[in-house]
Amino acid sequence: MRSAAKNLILILPLIWFVYVWCHFIFGIDLGLIVDVADNPDNTPANSSGGIIPIGLALFMLFLGTPVSFLAGSIYTGYKKHWRWFGAYAILGGIPVCVYFFGVTGANLGIL
Repeated sequence: MRSAAKNLILILPLIWFVYVWCHFIFGIDLGLIVDVADNPDNTPANSSGGIIPIGLALFMLFLGTPVSFLAGSIYTGYKKHWRWFGAYAILGGIPVCVYFFGVTGANLGIL
């Protein structure tokens, strides 16, 4: 049971990273994000089928993605789970590094 809980906690950020790759890098809309402002009465006829509110998605994108990448990478590196660490490095490391370099470069006036 403990191993299953650990694997679930480790895989949830990876699922989010895959969604970030699909939506923002490749432009594939999986229909998970719903804009509540477009659908105030939440009727089935107006529903877009999304399950994640736009506010939570933006919070996860700008704060949750870097934090989960750092926490997951540190934990998996410390515990020597190299397959998990590689997954975090590939799926999470590239978008987080691009985001950090972009924000830092924009704030310093380089970009």
